[in-house]
Amino acid sequence: MLILFFTCLIVGSAFFVYLKVLSNNNLALVEQRDSLNLFIKEDVLNRERHREDVEILTEELIQKETVEAGELYIIARQFKVINEYELSAKVFGAIYSKFGAELDGDILAEYAQVLFLSKGRDFDESLNKLLDDALIKSPNNPSALTLKGLSILEKNQPEQTIKLWEKALQFLGTEQEKDNLKSLIETVKNQKN
Repeated sequence: MLILFFTCLIVGSAFFVYLKVLSNNNLALVEQRDSLNLFIKEDVLNRERHREDVEILTEELIQKETVEAGELYIIARQFKVINEYELSAKVFGAIYSKFGAELDGDILAEYAQVLFLSKGRDFDESLNKLLDDALIKSPNNPSALTLKGLSILEKNQPEQTIKLWEKALQFLGTEQEKDNLKSLIETVKNQKN
């Protein structure tokens, strides 16, 4: 009798798992999440095997009605860390369109950085507006200050660029970042003279 009880319990559990986890395309979702984890961990050459599943999962997550900003942010950051700037920009774009007014300047600056990199390092009106919004909310964000300075440099305003970059120096985290920006400042000063 005890064996029959455990057999029924196991069969019932398996049926429950099938209905709740494996039905309604949940198996495909599990496979897509596995692909996302592999995509993030793989090197650039091996990522392509999982790209289609990752793009589908990303789109489904973006379209999800109950998605929270934090969920999207984690994915956007993961894509950014592995230099998948177009995917990261797509997710940051969804965050911005759904939660724009609630976002702080640091997230806006991060979105601007990813957008800049995904667009081939080209500034356009939307990117400049995003940088302005980031600096309004976080006037000391070093990424936003640095990018805004670069944008202004493209408009041939080296004095303003130097001013923004010198301000950014105060807020950079590492000596290497500071040294790199100091080098850029010196280059702009030398070209100006």
